[in-house]
Amino acid sequence: MKKILSYVSLAITGLLMAACSEDFKDWASQKTYPQEDAITIPGYTASPSNATGVDLNAIEGETVQLISLNGGALPEGYILNSLRMEIQPADLDGAEKTVLEAVSADGTFSKADLQTAVVSYYGVRPTPRTFNAHVYVDAFNDGQSAFIDAGEITFIVTPIAPVIEDIYYVTGNINDWKNDDTSFEVSNGGKDPYDNPVYVVVIPATKDGSDLQFKLTPKSGVGGDWSECIAAAKEPGKFNYHNVGDNFVIPADGSSYYRVVFNMLDQTWEASAVPLIENAYYYVGAANGWGGQTYKMVNGGGDVYEDPVFSVVVPAQGGDHWFKIMPESAFSLGSIWDSPSVVGVYNNGTSDLEGMFIVDKNGNDQPGSGANAWCLKEGDHPADFYKITINMMNQTYTIKPIIVAAQYYVVGGVQGWSDKNKTCLFTPEEKKNVLSYTTKWTGAWDLKIWDADGFGNWDVAWGCAVDGDNSPSGALQNSGAQAISAPSAEFYTFTIDMNTQTYTWTKLENQAPKEYESISLIGEFNGWGGDFDLTQVTPHNWYGVFTQESDGQLKYRANHDWSVNWGYGSDKDWNVADSFNKIGTNGGGNIWVPKGTYAVYLNDITNSMLIIAE
Repeated sequence: MKKILSYVSLAITGLLMAACSEDFKDWASQKTYPQEDAITIPGYTASPSNATGVDLNAIEGETVQLISLNGGALPEGYILNSLRMEIQPADLDGAEKTVLEAVSADGTFSKADLQTAVVSYYGVRPTPRTFNAHVYVDAFNDGQSAFIDAGEITFIVTPIAPVIEDIYYVTGNINDWKNDDTSFEVSNGGKDPYDNPVYVVVIPATKDGSDLQFKLTPKSGVGGDWSECIAAAKEPGKFNYHNVGDNFVIPADGSSYYRVVFNMLDQTWEASAVPLIENAYYYVGAANGWGGQTYKMVNGGGDVYEDPVFSVVVPAQGGDHWFKIMPESAFSLGSIWDSPSVVGVYNNGTSDLEGMFIVDKNGNDQPGSGANAWCLKEGDHPADFYKITINMMNQTYTIKPIIVAAQYYVVGGVQGWSDKNKTCLFTPEEKKNVLSYTTKWTGAWDLKIWDADGFGNWDVAWGCAVDGDNSPSGALQNSGAQAISAPSAEFYTFTIDMNTQTYTWTKLENQAPKEYESISLIGEFNGWGGDFDLTQVTPHNWYGVFTQESDGQLKYRANHDWSVNWGYGSDKDWNVADSFNKIGTNGGGNIWVPKGTYAVYLNDITNSMLIIAE
């Protein structure tokens, strides 16, 4: 390659280094460097060729100029023999240095080498990256060499990468090539596209049985702009950006649906027929000893291709929680592990709460060996229960850790949909995590549910899937939850089971329970006189907040009279410091309440008593 001669007008003493025993080498073959300390030449320094940085995406050819040598000159007769720089990210403390060798004396470097270096530190995200560099030059003259320190520079470089959008849409003969149709979304589940460049879509076969043909329209191009579409390349299994290429084609083979996977960085794609979706799936893992059909995952009960979403709630076991998912057909085999359709993950021990799964043979703990196990790390995802949901059509999953609260509240039509007053508290039942509330309901959009920690935040309210659902039982959800309605405007006990995330309505046989004019507290705090009246917040449910100035005993009573009063066991058997709820009896023992302020509840139908420290 051409050598750049630098003629000096300034003599440099002490410049000559130890003799070099080899003949002069061409620039491109120079791969070793002197080990002596570098010298400096006044004014002989490096500077970045472009102060604003270089974008490798915009550079044509295989090289890019990064450095200019300026100012002084080399001693007479010396020519540049090699140029290199030690680079280090400016914002990554402690990162190791990388040595890059120029391909010519004008400060030109291999674009591929620079790309490799940037990606090794930051990945391929097309973001400008700032590097600090120390530049060194080797000069050569008739067997003598000089090792020169050309100083430190800072340069900016943007690595080669396509601009990947968050969402793309299939535009093809399944939607009449309508560029504004967003029915078939192609995405990576909302992850960062440069961390997870794998995008997936499931699309139906054509109605007329012809081959599927399509392109991908980016979200920014919906509605008419075809210029940034993704198109099939001539090389099989590859694609191009910027609408360069042909339609993607999936030959018709009788399948009803196809799963298409795009790697947006490798620019590869592949299509496969969606495997048979079975009527039910089963959790198999830590919660059931890796066997049996204890935890059945079900959809809404309809056609599995129209409703391919299956869910189950399983109890956490303490420690790391491992599991896989088995199709119903696996349990008719000699061993469930012989099934070719195990649902699992590519990497054994995946702990992400959402992502994509695979349907394959049982894995052997090696990436790509088949369907491997999830592992929910106890330290990362503490929970009492996990709700596991799989979508068998697009092969995605979500896992929701559930921590069961001690208190749950009714919010709804019966209390004015107030997000401020905690007047309607559920009563804990005998079974853990099962609670109930009894009253006369309106029969129309009666309630949602808040736990103590989420009270006031509608985003975490519990409810049902369909607004106003008045079914006698149903599934609870707290993502996009809708209001639950009683089956009719009558007295019901509404029970929630947080173990199974379900609810039930039980109609009371007695639809005319005894009415009381007042319910009050009486005890040592008021000298057993001058009742503290509670407020009836819903039919037969009473509430108030009072302050106990010192430790003492108290009871509930009706109509300011002792003929109907509520206590528990013998005097002081119930200390509210130990438990906040009991079922009272008429004439029961006095309740021991330590000094403090309390929210007090009583249901005069179920005799439920709740006293909560504020």
